[in-house]
Amino acid sequence: MASHYIEEIKTLKPEGPYFLGGHCAGSWVAFEMAQQLQAQGEEVDLLILVDSRPPNIEPPPVNRFRYVANRVSLYWRDGRLWHALAWQLSLVYQRLITFNFGNENAQRVATVRKAHAQAHQVYRSGTFDGDALFFRSAESAALSDKDWHYRWSELISGDLKCEVIPGTHAGLLMEPNVQDMAMKIRAAIDEALAASKQEQNQVN
Repeated sequence: MASHYIEEIKTLKPEGPYFLGGHCAGSWVAFEMAQQLQAQGEEVDLLILVDSRPPNIEPPPVNRFRYVANRVSLYWRDGRLWHALAWQLSLVYQRLITFNFGNENAQRVATVRKAHAQAHQVYRSGTFDGDALFFRSAESAALSDKDWHYRWSELISGDLKCEVIPGTHAGLLMEPNVQDMAMKIRAAIDEALAASKQEQNQVN
């Protein structure tokens, strides 16, 4: 998957520096792409990871009762408990409908999810020798059993900056949260470009 995406990217941009990023399972793909590009001698100036656990690092055992209690408490404080329950019920309903009467697009999404799950089980990563920007949702930041997100630093040898964005995991890509994240990404890319330009000027 990562190799295929690299081939596609190089049809538009044959040489680096590259800026890569992914949300959830896409973070693993971007992480692997960054390693492969560096192995090819290409520059990856910034890797952006969005609300994803690091590969090869298992989360600590979760007490299911404590996990549910924490989540209910979080949603209750934010006034989103009934909305969250309704969303979960609609998700279950949609999956049941898809399983029995699913359309082509829904089945395609289910196939991709299955492929990602299988890849997660067998993937063994290396280390990315560069800088990264990691976003986590405020929801996960409020749950103590999600602290292992920060263990991305064990797989990244450069600077790792972490940003907390309001909302839930899925809500990161919705307004207004996505605008907050987009502004931070734009600033990080501008900073990386300026640093790269300064480095080139020093070499020349």
